[in-house]
Amino acid sequence: MLAPAQAGTDPQFSSCKKAKAAGYGPYVAGTDPEYRWYRDGDSDGINCE
Repeated sequence: MLAPAQAGTDPQFSSCKKAKAAGYGPYVAGTDPEYRWYRDGDSDGINCE
């Protein structure tokens, strides 16, 4: 299930796996507001990669 998107952002998915499957991501810390929605497993500042 998708959460409603904020104005100007991608839809919010329940996981990066689902976001990537739908063609979204990656998200960069400090650049993409969507970065805050997902966990950065390797702490490199990029998630959903």
